[in-house]
Amino acid sequence: MYNLIGLINFLPFQEKLLIKKALEDLETMANVSVQMYYTRAFAASTRDVVGAINNVLAKTNQGFINSGVKINLYARCVTLFEGEQEQGCQRK
Repeated sequence: MYNLIGLINFLPFQEKLLIKKALEDLETMANVSVQMYYTRAFAASTRDVVGAINNVLAKTNQGFINSGVKINLYARCVTLFEGEQEQGCQRK
């Protein structure tokens, strides 16, 4: 875990209280929305793009549950990526 003490010292008092509360709270589930992008190639090879993405998120959330991590990811939006795909992003 990163040492946050140095960073926290620069924050206003209210933000310090929120961070302290978050570090002490081991029970509250954090719901995190994610923007999901997919390529044309993925869409061409997948019958149900949204279903496939939801399946990946479900498996990720199950991994969090199995590890005791109080995070739940959900897709805020699923969007076709219109830009150029970098070579490093392709599976070989």
